[in-house]
Amino acid sequence: MDAHNNPPRKGKFARFAELGPGWISAITGLLAVLFGAGFFIGHTTGSPKPQATVRATVTVTAPPSSAGSASAAATASPAATGQPSATSPAQTGASSDGRLLGSYTVTLPRNGSAPLGPKAPTQAQVLAGANYDVIWASDLGGSPLGAGTGDQILGLPNGSTPTYQACKTDTLATSSESNNPGTAFCIIETAGRMAGVVVKSVDISVNPINIVLGVTVWNNAP
Repeated sequence: MDAHNNPPRKGKFARFAELGPGWISAITGLLAVLFGAGFFIGHTTGSPKPQATVRATVTVTAPPSSAGSASAAATASPAATGQPSATSPAQTGASSDGRLLGSYTVTLPRNGSAPLGPKAPTQAQVLAGANYDVIWASDLGGSPLGAGTGDQILGLPNGSTPTYQACKTDTLATSSESNNPGTAFCIIETAGRMAGVVVKSVDISVNPINIVLGVTVWNNAP
């Protein structure tokens, strides 16, 4: 075969040029439209990144029912409502038994008597000579110590220190006690108190004669 029977192949650009100016303009315009419409965006820029999903959570709190409000009010603490507790110690006398009310010494003159309360008796009370909780009958033989009308004396071992527990469990009932130093005893008062008494000193050789008592008083519901 010679060169005239097999003409050389034309390149792609030469064949594209033979289409003529009209076809070239048409193809160029079509490509411009396709690029403008984003036809090739997936091939030129890659796949778009997925967008993050934002979720919002809304919490709705229902108002308490009337039954719930009533229950909360019923179970509210006394401190929160300003109302006293039904079982507070102030309202139950038994729960305050043994509570210390006072502790002091008292000096009795001849045939003197004194009330045994939260505070030491006054001068006027001691000198009145009335039938108070403790009485020193110095005119009687042995100068015994007695209790006022309605009160009860309970004996304790000499030299002991009276406690509420010892007095509460004491059953050694007596009508009087010695005035010797170290003598210890309890007095159950009609006023709802318990008194523990110890003879500190006594002096009958001087004038006026006197006796000194150590006194402790507790609450004691009758």
